Amino acid sequence: MDRLLNSLVSQASLHPHAVALQSGSNSVNYETLWRDIELVADRLQRHSIQRLGLFLDNSIDWIVVDLACALAKVTVVPLPWFFSQQQLSHAIKSAHLDSIVASGEVPIVAGIGGSGFRLRADCSLYTIVEQPRKPMTSACPPAKLSYSSGTTGTPKGIELSRDLIDKVCSSISELTSGLDISRHLSVLPYSTLLENICGIYAPLSRGITVFAEPAERLGLSSTLTMDPERFAALINKTRPNSLIVTPQLLKLLCALTEAKLIDIRSLVFVAVGGAHVGTSLLNRTRSLGIPVYEGYGLTEFGSVATLNTPLDYRPGSVGRPLPHVRVSFAEDGEIILKTNIEKTKQKVSKAAFHEIHTGDLGYVDSDGFVYVNGRKKNTIVLSTGRNVSPEWVEGELNSSPLIAQCFVYGEAQAQLSALIVVQNHLVSDEAISLTIETLNHRLPAYAHIASWHLLSEPFTVANHLLTANGRPRRAQIISRLELLIEQAIISEQKPTHSLPTFNSTQEHHTC
Repeated sequence: MDRLLNSLVSQASLHPHAVALQSGSNSVNYETLWRDIELVADRLQRHSIQRLGLFLDNSIDWIVVDLACALAKVTVVPLPWFFSQQQLSHAIKSAHLDSIVASGEVPIVAGIGGSGFRLRADCSLYTIVEQPRKPMTSACPPAKLSYSSGTTGTPKGIELSRDLIDKVCSSISELTSGLDISRHLSVLPYSTLLENICGIYAPLSRGITVFAEPAERLGLSSTLTMDPERFAALINKTRPNSLIVTPQLLKLLCALTEAKLIDIRSLVFVAVGGAHVGTSLLNRTRSLGIPVYEGYGLTEFGSVATLNTPLDYRPGSVGRPLPHVRVSFAEDGEIILKTNIEKTKQKVSKAAFHEIHTGDLGYVDSDGFVYVNGRKKNTIVLSTGRNVSPEWVEGELNSSPLIAQCFVYGEAQAQLSALIVVQNHLVSDEAISLTIETLNHRLPAYAHIASWHLLSEPFTVANHLLTANGRPRRAQIISRLELLIEQAIISEQKPTHSLPTFNSTQEHHTC
């Protein structure tokens, strides 16, 4: 991450009094930011920290400690504040942490001792005793160990090298350098790698002001649902030029814009990722004047691999590969990502290739724009022999302002079915039937929703049916499918019996 740190030094020298970080009424300029980073890095080194857990809400402290770890070459492990106690315990032990930085309440994990050493402002450093240190296997330890709850309840840690993070940061900075962005509002938790790299590193390397607002001020709950009023108030107050959102948050932006509760005129670049975005939602967003652009990536690959921008945009695609990325495809259409990573051995620099088989299916058009059809392992094989990506159909369903969440299933069945959660209790059964009938007219016959069940409770992180970034936990939902259907408000609706067959231009790449 030397390139990122050098950029911060340059910003501190060239624009010392420019505001780097803002949180409420507190602000830090670039000169002070770099001084604070050096101070915290020195304290980490004096305490011989090797692997540090970062258990903080979005804040100035979070950013300073994270960047200090980069300077001190300490492996930092962001610990999501919305993790359960069991998930936190697993992450802390499996990451072999020797210390944790926390503010206020500390995770109740065996081995955390002492009252803590004040590291900076409102956060303290706590030592973890009775935990063996991870042996040093490399002269250059990973910069970050990123945990995601993924598709199971047990968090999975992904090691990320300093060089890979630098490459992603540099590519994002390069692609957005021509945009008039001076203010970025962080919406996703900083423990989310996407916001960490693209919402902190890339903006700061360009001299942009980052608004690091805590979850309460943002309106984000422990179940990762958003309070519309607080969210709207913060957007109107900060007037950001850029945001990073999930499809669910994009729907909220649309609803707030339609209700004239937010002023979107300051927005220049709204990046959306984390799950498939339906065509209808993109069209709705564009018609409202929200400048939204899809991207795609994986934690293992540094969070972003392809991206649309205002200067290079293809609707329906996830953009072209970043400058450091190469995309290829396996025989079955699986997307393969590759980049060169500098490895040093015996003081001789060698280029190796960091290659990831993503597990996602897709294709690339003649102009180099990449399209993603869904997860290979999630593909539904109907009894008719047709293959359908559930993410594609779910994305179209979720585009409706009436639908909050949905889950499409139908393995070995003749037709697809769906579990649906409506936006509010005022949405009628007839409205949902009409929504699905309208959708079926746009989809090929094999992708029609033949029956649906209205759930009384949403998929959430707390009930283990939703991942932290808003994706349904497919295996868990399937295992509870019969129970969910039994508890559904509507046992079965079949609005599509007499619908004619419609062809679709999407048919050729969903099979």
